Amino acid sequence: MSKIHQIKFQFHKVRTKCVLIYLILSCCLFPFWGYGQLYDFVKITREDGLPTTGINDIAQDSSGMYWLATEGAGLVRYDGQTFRIDEATSAYGALVINSLGFDQNQNLWMVTDKEILKYDGFQLYPYVVSGGTFKLRWNDAITDYP
Repeated sequence: MSKIHQIKFQFHKVRTKCVLIYLILSCCLFPFWGYGQLYDFVKITREDGLPTTGINDIAQDSSGMYWLATEGAGLVRYDGQTFRIDEATSAYGALVINSLGFDQNQNLWMVTDKEILKYDGFQLYPYVVSGGTFKLRWNDAITDYP
């Protein structure tokens, strides 16, 4: 066997070993590649009590309660079991809420098309924005208000 054939043979053996090692490691590690993050999702529909399917934003307060900014039902509170339409925002007429979030004092701030509302759990405090309608997100709007 010539030297060139020996070199090719040696190269083929090394390449075969590398491929085998790669395949073995891939087979051993493959089951763990899909376990980076596991999420459980539960689909909630109107049959579960959701008052509307138009949800623009979701925020969670410090007690674990979820607050939903909806399109047509106003502010909706969800405790993990039941939905409750907040009477203060409904009575006020804020049925379309674009965005919401909590400040450091756990006041809930809501952005509608025409105003920003602060809700302390009992009462709404409106901050009317002059100049017509606007489309802001909670983080953009809250920096300009007390």
